[in-house]
Amino acid sequence: MSFRRIATEADVGVATVHRHFPELIDLLNEVIPLVLKDLEKMLEDNAPLWDEDPERAWHDIVHAFAGMEAVLLKDSLFSTLTEQRGAVTVRKYLMRNLQPLLQGLLNKAHKHGFVSAEVSPMRFHLGLATVSRPLSDAVLDIDPGLPTWAVENFLAGLRSNA
Repeated sequence: MSFRRIATEADVGVATVHRHFPELIDLLNEVIPLVLKDLEKMLEDNAPLWDEDPERAWHDIVHAFAGMEAVLLKDSLFSTLTEQRGAVTVRKYLMRNLQPLLQGLLNKAHKHGFVSAEVSPMRFHLGLATVSRPLSDAVLDIDPGLPTWAVENFLAGLRSNA
């Protein structure tokens, strides 16, 4: 997770990012609660669709989650949370707050036959993170639909084991 990339996305200088967040853990402490709120809102906004069209609800929310430009889903977060000083507190906060959100989603998906009851929130999260990793522009130029295809295949695999 690069401070330069964060600065570029925030349209500020690297020094500004470092001044406000001297360590990456400081940044994560601020950002993770906001991202969890975004995910919770996505799940709430999607809730009525489960009654009308559960398959569409499942696919829409998983694709939305996969498309989040959030640290929650990116693999660099996991290396940061295992290697950085002070990461234990952030990791515990994330697990305590993310797992119930994902468990609720998985419970709905299981009820409709989209996923096995044995799929844990962490396995689901890490699996989705794996198939939705950011791809280079060169790869996306060759096949712009690859990210959607990868997530659809992940969902098909979950369903085939339900």
